[in-house]
Amino acid sequence: MKGVTLGAQPGDTLEFNNFTGPDNSPAVMELWLNNEQLAQVPYDNYYTGKPFRYTRSGGQSYTKNFAAGRIDL
Repeated sequence: MKGVTLGAQPGDTLEFNNFTGPDNSPAVMELWLNNEQLAQVPYDNYYTGKPFRYTRSGGQSYTKNFAAGRIDL
């Protein structure tokens, strides 16, 4: 894998700045809201700790940092 991939509902978006780094081992974060998984995001580990914004198709946005595992929005 190279970079970041978003698996979510049509119309949802993930915004972030591109990064590079020495640790490109794979990681996966899961985005959850009210105990419902909204998205799965495989990414290269050098994104860990970097900010992203997830926007649902209805316009509601959430800003968090990349981290492996479950992220509650």
